[in-house]
Amino acid sequence: EFDLIADAYAALKLLGTSPLIDPARIGVMGFSYGGMATRLAMDARIREALAPGVPPFSLHIDVYGPCFQDLQSPALTGAPILTLRGTEDASNDLAACARREAELARLGVDVTARIYEGAGHAWENEQPRFLSADSPYLAGCELVYDGRGRAMLDGELLTDYPMDASHATKMAARFSSGMKFRECVGYGYIVGRDEKARKQGYADIAAFLGQNWGLPGI
Repeated sequence: EFDLIADAYAALKLLGTSPLIDPARIGVMGFSYGGMATRLAMDARIREALAPGVPPFSLHIDVYGPCFQDLQSPALTGAPILTLRGTEDASNDLAACARREAELARLGVDVTARIYEGAGHAWENEQPRFLSADSPYLAGCELVYDGRGRAMLDGELLTDYPMDASHATKMAARFSSGMKFRECVGYGYIVGRDEKARKQGYADIAAFLGQNWGLPGI
């Protein structure tokens, strides 16, 4: 997700150089892990590190992005966010998502949250709805980040190595950290097309764009 954030801000900087694009109307939308990246990209520290001096994204749309990460953001870019989730999507812990959205609101963000009854994951997909029994997800635990950007689980660092550690050392630490999640990994959630959720989701996105960008016909 952090690679996705870096890519998104690189795209923002590039798009802002075009005379055909209004830099005040560049938004970002992501699905699943991309949705989580879209939400985390609101952190003002990340924006300052990746795109200093550039107008931030003017809106964010998080489509069923998991909510197990708490950056403990001291400040955000200030852009509004729309979140879309389904009640049958176990990969989205709705209680954790509500906490993340409340954290954003406390920092002054205009949060619009929509939850679709009976919808699972990837409800706009062309694939028929099914139970993806082997798909893992996290529930009941949260990653909390300290002031240096290090992830902590239950008060302990998830990984701990020097910034100049070798790539092999970093990869080994990341892979070995997986065992720390064994108490909060579940398997199986609903995936696939839900026509009702799809239509309502697209309508909610159009309304959000129209509200924030004032585009005629949206």
